[in-house]
Amino acid sequence: MSRRLRLRDLAFTGATTTQTEVTLQLSRLEHLFEAPPASEVLSRHVLPVAGVDHILDELRTGSSRPDVHTTIILPSSEVEPDVELRVADAVRRYCTARIDRIDRELRALRREGFSSLWIGLLSLASGLLLSEAFRRSSLPETVRVFFGDGVFLLVAWVGMWYPLDLLFYARRPYLRERRLLEAVRDMRITVTAADVPAPGDA
Repeated sequence: MSRRLRLRDLAFTGATTTQTEVTLQLSRLEHLFEAPPASEVLSRHVLPVAGVDHILDELRTGSSRPDVHTTIILPSSEVEPDVELRVADAVRRYCTARIDRIDRELRALRREGFSSLWIGLLSLASGLLLSEAFRRSSLPETVRVFFGDGVFLLVAWVGMWYPLDLLFYARRPYLRERRLLEAVRDMRITVTAADVPAPGDA
């Protein structure tokens, strides 16, 4: 089963499935990578976003590893003999650049996570030691419970939350975005010509 998404300069409908068929109708090939100008958005029923970004937005609601085939419909004046090769190459370079940026951000998260882990471990050890010290003390029971079983245990685990969040949870959105970019980078592309109104028309 497949999802077919038909766009007129970026309008999407469809249900979520693993295999995705996308039909993208553009008035200019450049709108695959940049949003249409304001004058065109105002005069026609188009969305003010780039085609690739809108495809990514739609894929986020479906499978984390979609198999994508995109048909791009362009005016005849925009279609040249080698247009499919040029589009595929441009999409690969675009997605590769964004994947490289995500990889840099992931490395920065990992460095920050390991750097803050030492502080978190110190906080954990200090909190547990102080908690045990208060629990074993001869202070009034209310004070022992409040500090020994409350405040210092909270300090111990809160100190560990930030580095654990960086190392395990904060990475997940980046990894999912990376997988979607890989799917778009590797998607099959077909370019066809049709009578699409020029930007000055309609």
